[in-house]
Amino acid sequence: MELKVKYLTRREADVYVNSVGMAIGDWNQISTIDSIYGGGEWTNYSAPKDARELFNFSEHVVDWIPDCNWIILQIDNSGGLDVVQSIFFNRLIFGSGIIKKSVGSGAILFEFEGNFYCGKESRVLISNLLALLLLFESHGYLITSKKSAGRYLSFQDGYMYFHSNKCGINDANYLLINFDKNPSGSVGWVNEILINSQEGD
Repeated sequence: MELKVKYLTRREADVYVNSVGMAIGDWNQISTIDSIYGGGEWTNYSAPKDARELFNFSEHVVDWIPDCNWIILQIDNSGGLDVVQSIFFNRLIFGSGIIKKSVGSGAILFEFEGNFYCGKESRVLISNLLALLLLFESHGYLITSKKSAGRYLSFQDGYMYFHSNKCGINDANYLLINFDKNPSGSVGWVNEILINSQEGD
């Protein structure tokens, strides 16, 4: 499955964000303008400090993201990446061919050919980027094209926030309970990747 990634201008980002009942504020924060997102309900979790557990946690978080055609990672003005962190961040996305001077703040679009859950490699990339943003204690948001799911994420100072209606919050709490039971354990789709890679050998 092909994945297309690009940085968006503010005007481009507005089109995507507005289309799912959200708006971008003066300091690049995202707010909801549609009641489908639960009217301000959320639950949060302090990301693990252990590296392996942090990556496992981010893999669990990806399981909460609804199937979709695109994802936007929006970094706000209060918690962008510095130049060195930006190089690392961009290497994960683009490889060795492109180096941005600084991510700073703004929106990054991930478009999927088909949908998000068809490509496990895309899920690995998103989970790795979330782990990195939690590690650097960046401030931002993850939203998707699936408005009807009523879910989005925000992250700040090493905390992950799950925003949704009551059903979505219940799913998030269930996910967090399962993670606490086995913080070193991988989720199902990661295990599938590992099994397939061994079979390929």
